[in-house]
Amino acid sequence: MTSVDNSAKLIRMEGIPQGGGREQRPIYLGHARWRMAQRGITEEQVEHVLRHYDVRRPAFRSPSSRTPTEIFIGDCAGRRLKVYVEQGSDPPRVRTAVWEGD
Repeated sequence: MTSVDNSAKLIRMEGIPQGGGREQRPIYLGHARWRMAQRGITEEQVEHVLRHYDVRRPAFRSPSSRTPTEIFIGDCAGRRLKVYVEQGSDPPRVRTAVWEGD
């Protein structure tokens, strides 16, 4: 795991990422919505982690994956939440989210 200096963040919900100078909300893929509902994770929790993550790292890329993915990890609701986002997407395309340890 790699810690991330807050000043180096490229994705921030105080403007995730800045597209034309205004904040852009993430796009939630169908799989992400399904798994979030299954795991009791809200959009607000995902967006909180995208604003306040403390770890950002590449995700393992499976042979069937067409797009590289990054994992953003942060504290939320007294737990650690991992949010998987398509690398370089603007606005961020959330692929899935999972509570750490589940």
